Amino acid sequence: MTAGDSATETISAFRRGEWHTSLDRTHLPGPAGRELALVPEIVAHADRRWWDRALPALPLLTGRRELLLTALELFDSGTLTVGGLGEQSGEAFRSALWESAGLPGPLVDRWCAMLRDGVLKKDDAPEPDDALALVALPGNTFTCLDAVCDQAERSAGVWLRPSRREPLSAARLVAALLAAGWPRARLGFYPGEQRFLHGLLRLTDRHVVFGGTGLATSVRSSPALTLHGPGRGCALVPPDMPTDDAVAWLLPLIAADSGRFCSNVRTVVCEKPDAAAALAQRLAAALDAL
Repeated sequence: MTAGDSATETISAFRRGEWHTSLDRTHLPGPAGRELALVPEIVAHADRRWWDRALPALPLLTGRRELLLTALELFDSGTLTVGGLGEQSGEAFRSALWESAGLPGPLVDRWCAMLRDGVLKKDDAPEPDDALALVALPGNTFTCLDAVCDQAERSAGVWLRPSRREPLSAARLVAALLAAGWPRARLGFYPGEQRFLHGLLRLTDRHVVFGGTGLATSVRSSPALTLHGPGRGCALVPPDMPTDDAVAWLLPLIAADSGRFCSNVRTVVCEKPDAAAALAQRLAAALDAL
């Protein structure tokens, strides 16, 4: 290891109630040169055995909804200790997301508000069970963090497997839950290689997995698995709609929230090839002008 290497920020894993670094690492997108600590599968196996021993002795966790809301407030604007990154303010979090994933600050503000509103609008909290849940997050992690909140409310413990493209928001959510008082033993943050996901599926009791068609075909069907595939939003343009009107209609459907949600339109269908060519040119110009 060189002196330059020692200054590299490495986002830690969180396991057995503590942040841990690893000799196995991967580089993250962005000019900052951050790295992500990876958890070997053999370590995750040992951690599952540790969890089975620890669970019976854990105190009853009550007031989960209130803890979640506190955590989401901290996630938005608090200064949190994120493993490997140290103290991180809300402003520093937004700067890191802009640098690494191209997410503008106002969009992060909106998504933070959506996370809080989603929890506030939930029905009565479910009765928690003894399951160890896994939430495997996609590259557009921020839009799927509500799944972590869902599993935190209903599960004895929840492990997050972050995307290697954008692990920052998942790591910050773990830090926010800890700062709000969530029991440390009930949380895990397990980055790993793609093949590591299959090991985590075997080790956990309930699974929420986000991914593309390749992932969907590689995982076995199970009643404990909820699989969210990629969004394939489609818009059919009426044959008599003027081009300017079609552009005005399609623009927010495609570009809302920086096009990051699965509900964004990805495919536009026109009945006539000539109309499609004209619309494509005008729509591309409108998108470029945003």
